[in-house]
Amino acid sequence: MKKIYSCIVFVIVCVQVFGQNNLGKTDDIGRISLSVYIPDQVEGLPEISKDFLASKLGQIVSESGFGSSSMENRFIITPKIAVVNKNITADSPSYTIIDLELTLNMGDGESGLKFDSYTFKLKGVGLNDIKAYQAAFKMINSKDPLFKQFITKGKNNIIQYFNDRCDYLQTQANSLASRNQHDEAILYLSTVPEVCKECYGTSLNNMVKIYQDKLEFECAKNLAQAKSLVLTGKFEKAYELLAFITPRQKCYSQTQELLIEIQNHQCATFLAKAKASWAVRNTEEAQSYLKEISSDSKCSQEALALIKEISTWYKINENRAWEFELKKQKDQTDIRFAEINAIRQVAIAEAKNRPKVYLKYNIYHW
Repeated sequence: MKKIYSCIVFVIVCVQVFGQNNLGKTDDIGRISLSVYIPDQVEGLPEISKDFLASKLGQIVSESGFGSSSMENRFIITPKIAVVNKNITADSPSYTIIDLELTLNMGDGESGLKFDSYTFKLKGVGLNDIKAYQAAFKMINSKDPLFKQFITKGKNNIIQYFNDRCDYLQTQANSLASRNQHDEAILYLSTVPEVCKECYGTSLNNMVKIYQDKLEFECAKNLAQAKSLVLTGKFEKAYELLAFITPRQKCYSQTQELLIEIQNHQCATFLAKAKASWAVRNTEEAQSYLKEISSDSKCSQEALALIKEISTWYKINENRAWEFELKKQKDQTDIRFAEINAIRQVAIAEAKNRPKVYLKYNIYHW
């Protein structure tokens, strides 16, 4: 299939049966992905301090066992900073002293649902605001057990959230699929964390079904488009649209009929060009045309006769063999491999190609 869409790296890994919601250590894609988000409206916070705070929060996420994935940034941990007190000493040099109240909020940046929060105090002293903030943020100990408790509680709330809403998620995904928005449906379901055992398994099965529906839809669409291309003589483009349609798809038999028509046309065209090249003993050019002829096309025997003629000429004039075979059709292993690759790419490409949906998170009431 020419157009390879996005998704699901885990669709083709395997459908696993999990015995519990809290799984052991796994790769990032299998964990609940949690992104660090520093909102622009953190008043007075220098840009360099935002980066430093983001790094600290990233350490907390990592130490707490949450995954970080580039596939999506739906679940976030975001700070809310309140400056309780700020003083500048009269000494020379003067120092800035700030007392902060830092609240970490964890939630769904898409829906605006907050899962948990944790508030603590910090104090920083420095020669200027930046150094004072840096000093305060350095006090954050990512290994503090209280952070892990906060993250764990939020994680459990996320699991409960998905398990409670699983039927709704499937309904929404099926609604998208019914409007032929298959990639969006797959991406939507792919946000279900693997640790949500029951909902993850249900979503995984539904994604496979939706992907198959996507193939059927694209099969019919590509077949119609290929027929139009054949009528205008654009055989190569038509062939590209049909090349990876598999026997499991309903339009496969019609596809094969059209492919045979395309192959036979190409066969006649390439054979004529090969003969013309051979007439002037341009064997390299003749070979380039012959290799485009399929072994099961109607002129394959005539092409083989030309190959034999060229080979005989080589033996007489070049004293060496001219080994050449016609193009073999892709076997089912090749086709299956291409199909699996397509499945693996569905969510990934869809997530990359779509605009950043959550650039402005719905966190205003947090």
